[in-house]
Amino acid sequence: MRVCRAAAVQSREVRLFVFLGLGIGVTGYFGLFSGWVVRLSGWLFEAIKRVSLLLWRIVRVLLIIPVSWLVRFLAKLIDIVFIILAAILLVLYRLAAKLLRPPDDGCGRD
Repeated sequence: MRVCRAAAVQSREVRLFVFLGLGIGVTGYFGLFSGWVVRLSGWLFEAIKRVSLLLWRIVRVLLIIPVSWLVRFLAKLIDIVFIILAAILLVLYRLAAKLLRPPDDGCGRD
């Protein structure tokens, strides 16, 4: 019997907190979606979007574009150095081949 009365008293207290919670929740819900909150949040999201785009442009101009130019320059430089070294090695090979060839005695033998 005492258990039933304690449960009844507790359930009344819980109902009071439930209704208070529902009231606070409904008030908060409609307060969050009022006109000025919607405008403020829209402005805030737009400001965040613009700042992030500005930061992206700054990073792109100061970091990404110069690095890509540097990579392109180094690639062209490596191509030029490779072609020059290949030409020098070809000339040296032909010179070494002429110098290391056995002398021709003029008899027409191979």
